[in-house]
Amino acid sequence: MSRYHFHLRDYGTVHRDLEGTELADADAARIHAEGIAEELMRHSSFRTRYWSLGVEGGPGEPKFDVFFADVDKRLAEHPPARRSAESETCRRIGALTDLCSALRATLTETGILLARARRKPHLVHARGK
Repeated sequence: MSRYHFHLRDYGTVHRDLEGTELADADAARIHAEGIAEELMRHSSFRTRYWSLGVEGGPGEPKFDVFFADVDKRLAEHPPARRSAESETCRRIGALTDLCSALRATLTETGILLARARRKPHLVHARGK
């Protein structure tokens, strides 16, 4: 059994799964991730189809991504071109969200380094949406 972490990406924010879930293997993790995606979409608006889950096998060990547009059963009734466009949009939003998250982390680290260089205290806080 391995511990997998399922990090939810929505518009510009990554919600990190700090606890993780014990699962047999990567296939079981994929099934679990798809179940999470389907459950979230079932209880939310169509906009959640642009969300995704980044699955890690350990801290900083990416395994795969599950894009909600790929498991959204409501898209089955649309033409293939529309499904493809929705899937590509989901992937781009996921990449942009990862980039924004990395940028925020870099800015925080830069602030800490500058404060240390100036021998001043630096408080780090989480910014709410």
